Amino acid sequence: MTKYLSKILQINEAVFNNRISKLEQATLQTGVDIRLTNDIRIGVNQKLHELGLDPNDTTAEELYNALKLRVLDDENKLKKVLGIKESAGSVEILTSISEHLRPFAKDQEVWSIKKSALKKMLLTTKMTKTLKILHYRSELSLLKRESVLELYSIAMLVEGESFRHKILHAMKKMSPSDFEQRPVELICFDKKRWDVISGAMKKHTSPVYSMPEINTLIVLPVTITNTKGLAILSMSLILKELRHIKQHSAYIKLRTLDPNLHIHVQTIAQQGQIPVFTMHNQQVYWHHMHRLIGRSNYLQNELGPHVTPLDLSWMSIESHLSKICPDLSFWKETHQLAFVSNDHVVSLHIMDVCFSLLFDINLEDSRTVFVKETVHDELLERYLEKPPFLRVFQDEAYKLTDIETNLVYA
Repeated sequence: MTKYLSKILQINEAVFNNRISKLEQATLQTGVDIRLTNDIRIGVNQKLHELGLDPNDTTAEELYNALKLRVLDDENKLKKVLGIKESAGSVEILTSISEHLRPFAKDQEVWSIKKSALKKMLLTTKMTKTLKILHYRSELSLLKRESVLELYSIAMLVEGESFRHKILHAMKKMSPSDFEQRPVELICFDKKRWDVISGAMKKHTSPVYSMPEINTLIVLPVTITNTKGLAILSMSLILKELRHIKQHSAYIKLRTLDPNLHIHVQTIAQQGQIPVFTMHNQQVYWHHMHRLIGRSNYLQNELGPHVTPLDLSWMSIESHLSKICPDLSFWKETHQLAFVSNDHVVSLHIMDVCFSLLFDINLEDSRTVFVKETVHDELLERYLEKPPFLRVFQDEAYKLTDIETNLVYA
């Protein structure tokens, strides 16, 4: 059974087997990997049936091609629901998807840096390139006339490392009074502004990304020739980044009274992931804990009133897609499914399939990035639910509301 999972995770089988053995010895539990493997296989077989394929007589290539055709068909259905022309270019698709999801993002109330506090931080830094490309003479006039969240986002794209260091230094002065509950903001630059920004960018990034330190989603209206699967992919990426923001917002909310609050905000701004404790040389991040706390009514109640059930709710990307377009219900529960043959691993994760379609990737080089991440997280979380790790996990969850150092469980 370890062979199946080690192939999905792209880990040497002997190394992976040794890791599982140590976890089993520590928890006095066996078969966690077997149960996960069986869950994946059952799910894959069900999806094969839905695609009209025989689980006992289907090759990796047949499934890979069938999945890409399914995404292509579902893409057209989603465009029809959203009123996007089949012939729409990438800019129109990204803009339309952003407009559709902006109200949903605004419905997500999160714990965030106040805009007034962010303005104070930006006034202490020099946004030289931002001033130049937007044709302003001073930071003060810039901040009076422009959205502070948009300015921060632009500055992070066009200014250099010196600006980023100044922002991190300014965060040292933050206090709990600099935070408030406010909606997530989704910013999609208009084409004219984006053309100016892209010409001055210091580093390139994904067309969809989040800045959890300011609880903002950014969509860049980039121009690409092939748009197959782009509508589903961009919508999935936005939902994934929205989930990312909500997770990190809940963490900051828990840590609000910590005198070292600024360190937690800096960690989010720099790393995007928050390490909490180590389990047998495996790093447990906040997103693992967030999902497990969300599963446990007991822990949710114990952590209140610091956080609410809404703060800890887990957003399923595929479920939300199927709410928008019911024809996309095929993709529900596919986030951890992968077909494993002797020579290939075929991911059923909708984002892996979309990337393969968008960039016209053949089977040999097919994407498994997102399913690998999901399966890794699921396996780790299943062990965290077992004693003694469950007790360690619970203790660490309680400590998040206090002033404690990181725990190492060896």
